[in-house]
Amino acid sequence: MKAQKKRLMFNTVDDYRRAMDIATIAIEEWNEERGLTSFDPIFEAQLFLEELQEVVEASTLAELFCELADCHFVLKGSQYKLEMSELTENYWESLEQCLDLIGKMYIEQLNFPPEDFGVLFYNALVVVIDNNYRKPLQSKDENGKVVKGKRVKNPVTLFKPICEELGYDPEMLVTTPKGLAEEVQILARGLAAIQ
Repeated sequence: MKAQKKRLMFNTVDDYRRAMDIATIAIEEWNEERGLTSFDPIFEAQLFLEELQEVVEASTLAELFCELADCHFVLKGSQYKLEMSELTENYWESLEQCLDLIGKMYIEQLNFPPEDFGVLFYNALVVVIDNNYRKPLQSKDENGKVVKGKRVKNPVTLFKPICEELGYDPEMLVTTPKGLAEEVQILARGLAAIQ
């Protein structure tokens, strides 16, 4: 299943954390540049659940990592807006824990070393961030979501060669870990109750 792998690993866990901190800053700046600093818990919950549902529906390795990265992008953007609004909502921490748990479920199911999973996730996140920066600065749809515009590409297409370079088959089929779809539905009902 795996090709001969080039090890594009982080030297230490601290290197990985620093890289993720830099990615978080890029996500915060993306939101700031587009004036996305107001926190609406209903809107943010809907965005997160939409991305989480796409994680559940992912059928290939490349799709899975891009959807996980999208979910992370939305979550970090929501947390930034929450900080900017100076509200004190604590359920966003629970959503981050939920996303971490989903990652662990996939690590176990795919039987990936956690460090490989982290490298794949980080590279997918870089693709998602770069691709989101292609979106126009001032264009939103009727629901308040930033419009993709003509310059945005399919992140899965962009991530596939990176996945291959890391020694993984981007077309490898993945299935949803047992119980994940049900957990997402429970989370959706819980977030709906907040509304």
